[in-house]
Amino acid sequence: MAPFNLVMFIVLTSLNCFLCLVTPTDILNEIESNENISRSCSFESVFAEFYDTQGTSYESVINGCLTNTSFVVKDVTHIEISLQYIPRLERRSIGDLPELESILFIKSGIEHVEPGAFYNLPKIKNISFVFNDFHEVKRGIFNDLPANKILISSPVLTNIEEYAFADMNNLSTIAIHYSRILTWNRKWYGESKTLTTIDFRFGILEALPADAFHGFPNLKCISFRNNRLHTIENGIFQPVADVYLWGNPWTCSCLDSIKEWLRNTNGSIHDNYNCIDFRNPVCVATKSSVCLEELNHEATKTFFRKFSQKRLCVVPVTLL
Repeated sequence: MAPFNLVMFIVLTSLNCFLCLVTPTDILNEIESNENISRSCSFESVFAEFYDTQGTSYESVINGCLTNTSFVVKDVTHIEISLQYIPRLERRSIGDLPELESILFIKSGIEHVEPGAFYNLPKIKNISFVFNDFHEVKRGIFNDLPANKILISSPVLTNIEEYAFADMNNLSTIAIHYSRILTWNRKWYGESKTLTTIDFRFGILEALPADAFHGFPNLKCISFRNNRLHTIENGIFQPVADVYLWGNPWTCSCLDSIKEWLRNTNGSIHDNYNCIDFRNPVCVATKSSVCLEELNHEATKTFFRKFSQKRLCVVPVTLL
């Protein structure tokens, strides 16, 4: 074979081997990876207040990712970002903060949080999004984080993916406020053995399935105040000790289910100081399209006269 042809043969053979090893999928994955790297950091001139392990407060302007290189001290324990504009938290936006225990976003315009936004936060306990604009909670945002409290308040939240809060081995309190979610799904939490408090206030839930709280052996307190609940399935509260239900348009027949739960669990009714007469639960008249609150003193006195004990279930102040 002539020298030139031999060289061409070697080049073509090498090229064919390369094409065999590098598939179109590999190329696309590499492109996607590079795009993720270039777009991953979410912060642009974002003002943040933070604290170190001594409780000393600092202020900083964040550009790029929120990591241990973003601050003048390396032992940051708490970060608060308030009244900023951060429409997206991209993948790997917040991480490599070994002492961080809590992070709080208040009215920061957050609409989307991508799975993997939080990483390498071994001491994180509390993640709070107060009055942001979440549309969806995706699986992969919080899973496997060691946090024990999650708060999301968003008036445009319409969907939580199944198992969005699963595999969180320390999770004790989950608070979802002001959401537009219509249907309750216990699969949001997987089979959580550590969950003690569910706070789902100021929403539009109309019903709870009979198995709503099955699979949560340590659940102690739930709050569904100020939703649109009008009836309760028998036995639904069986594993729960303390329940907040005021501010819902109950039909009076629903009091039978609540009475049965109280008798079975030796429970108590929490006072509602916003009612006309806070000593009694509220029934509603449902003959019109608008539910009108009415007090049925005789019914409530009959049902609850034996239950004078008042036990309060207090959600941690950081989640209010």
